[in-house]
Amino acid sequence: MRVAIIDLGTNTFNLLIAEITDSAFKVIVKEKQAVKLGKSGLEQGQIMPDAFVRGVKAMVHYKNVIGQHKVTEIKAIATSAMRDSSNSGEFQKKILKSTGIQIEIISGQEEASLIQKGVELTLPEGLEDYLIMDVGGGSTEFIIVKNKLVVWSKSYNLGVSRLLDWLNPSDPISAAERESLSRRLSLELKDLYEAIAAYKTTTLIGSSGSFDSIHDMLQWDLHKDYSSNKIDFNEIILSDFFSLHDKLVASTLKERQFTNGLLPMRTDMMVISSLEIFEVIRATKISKLFRSSYALKEGLLSSMTPIE
Repeated sequence: MRVAIIDLGTNTFNLLIAEITDSAFKVIVKEKQAVKLGKSGLEQGQIMPDAFVRGVKAMVHYKNVIGQHKVTEIKAIATSAMRDSSNSGEFQKKILKSTGIQIEIISGQEEASLIQKGVELTLPEGLEDYLIMDVGGGSTEFIIVKNKLVVWSKSYNLGVSRLLDWLNPSDPISAAERESLSRRLSLELKDLYEAIAAYKTTTLIGSSGSFDSIHDMLQWDLHKDYSSNKIDFNEIILSDFFSLHDKLVASTLKERQFTNGLLPMRTDMMVISSLEIFEVIRATKISKLFRSSYALKEGLLSSMTPIE
């Protein structure tokens, strides 16, 4: 069976086409587009007209790509931007009329569950206790796993697009703005920090997105053409992340546009992403940082596949 998964995120629409067998799946096509569905509209709770048009255009393109690959089933799932938008129903109807694709809007808890299932596929033997962090555009998900079992999870409306619209930082971001963000995260993530302490979690696994960018920027000087697409799971040395974080926080948007390893679609949000990751590490006893290239899309595939 050949299936297409479309993840309609707040910033990025992701397409994954895979061949599912009895015990695994093989990726055929992987594509992403910077739709920025939530741009300027998250605080107002609506998809703005220009974002609406970008979203429809991306979905029509994906429908054409899917048509070239003999796909038998299409699953399209939407997350934070469409969860919180008053006109998400209108967007769903437009996509259905334009492409024949039915979009399912999932809850934050469902999103966290699928992310965990995806990350789990990449883990090495022996890694049984960890915190997963998935930094999205509209929301950020956290999942605590103990002895291979999910013991705590929560989705927060603390995605980078939402935080960027709220903070509207200067360029480069100021110390006062960084402190304001730190205070907000400290307040809103209080129960997360308590759970991390209670479960004595010291390992953080970042799933795709911003963590891929961090990895690629760190690896560029060593490998030049290196891409996180070439490896599913690896460690990010904390001291390396802290050094990169300092550079990102001090950088201007123009400087980030010329930063090797950083995708153009992430240049405006990468500072906020890095600050959110940094604050979680700083506020806890995290001592190991890893990155998984799998997340929601692969988690949905795994739920359709009896992977051993």
